[in-house]
Amino acid sequence: MKEITLKRRNLNNPQIKAYEKAVRKGLLAWHIVYDNSNWVIKRLDSKKSFRVFDTQKEAIDFGKKLARDKKTELFVHRSDGMIRERLNYGR
Repeated sequence: MKEITLKRRNLNNPQIKAYEKAVRKGLLAWHIVYDNSNWVIKRLDSKKSFRVFDTQKEAIDFGKKLARDKKTELFVHRSDGMIRERLNYGR
């Protein structure tokens, strides 16, 4: 039987470092992700979507306002799940 080796993530990637730091600090971060042909805003610790949008631009506009109001971070993901942008509005 052939052994399968999983690809390890690059721990030196600044985006991965920042993401892990946010998780460790317990920040209330908002994420914009592509899910079921829609763009959704959700919290890291929640399986449910906070809000659903047709376009990524609409989600980003709303997410920026939400993150500013809550003084948190906003992670914008690409459709493949990779982090495209990280915006910090406090803490």
